Amino acid sequence: MNQIKTRPIFIFLDLIKEYRNVFLSSIIVPSLVGLIYALVATSLFRADVIIISNQEEGESLVNLSKQYSSLAAIAGINVGSAGVVDKTDRSLAILTSRSFLEEFVQKQDLRKKLFPEAWNQEKNKWDGGEPTAAQTYELLISNIVDVDVDRRTNLITLSVIWNDPILAADWANQIIKDLNKKIREQEVKEYQKSINFIQEQLNNSTSSASLETVMFNLIEELTKKIMIANVREEYAFKIIDPAVVPEKKYAPSKRNIVIISFIVGLFISVFSIAIITSGKKIISDYRIHTDS
Repeated sequence: MNQIKTRPIFIFLDLIKEYRNVFLSSIIVPSLVGLIYALVATSLFRADVIIISNQEEGESLVNLSKQYSSLAAIAGINVGSAGVVDKTDRSLAILTSRSFLEEFVQKQDLRKKLFPEAWNQEKNKWDGGEPTAAQTYELLISNIVDVDVDRRTNLITLSVIWNDPILAADWANQIIKDLNKKIREQEVKEYQKSINFIQEQLNNSTSSASLETVMFNLIEELTKKIMIANVREEYAFKIIDPAVVPEKKYAPSKRNIVIISFIVGLFISVFSIAIITSGKKIISDYRIHTDS
């Protein structure tokens, strides 16, 4: 029986009984703090919009580009089957770029909402200076805007996390709308520059009739691309499932906070009891040593 009671678990239980006030207070205090935080913490909502790449090269333009790759490359036309992948990756890069997100913030006048603690509503000015574009981008990309790409299905999920569910859904949908517009305008400009270049070559060259025919075909295909871009709103990405106002909050989880707080308190209590017993043992050994 004595051997059983000398096991570590029984020793630990005896210590808990001896220092039950320390044990209980070390658990109760962190648990209460966690519960209070869970009750007063700002609720966050997550709005998701699911999209898929909507950029495809016209077959005839691709075939002509392959046949005359040098001319196509000079004119700024993508060559090869990897064009679609490259365009999708480039569009995603634009989506998460500092310049695009800064344009979105300025267009929607979001900086005051993103940094409410720094905006003085009564004085209608910033306290300590307006947050920079770099600070705004860091906040957006680390806490608010998230992009997830499913390489198996090629579906892309843009998520916006914010304390207002209506704004979260509005921002998510508007970001995709602005992104499509920006990419469409950029590519129309590139196509037009290519057309201008080819026309200049036609005016100043003595090329063969077959090559001139190819140039005219390139102009025709590029013109078609411009027409398609101008009439297609979902140019770069097609919305599969638009963002709706989320009904359930995304974070924080009250249950998880309380559980984690309890576990932290348990560790603190064990650590505190270990420190107290070790300290008492050291003091006792010291007194025995000095008395002897």
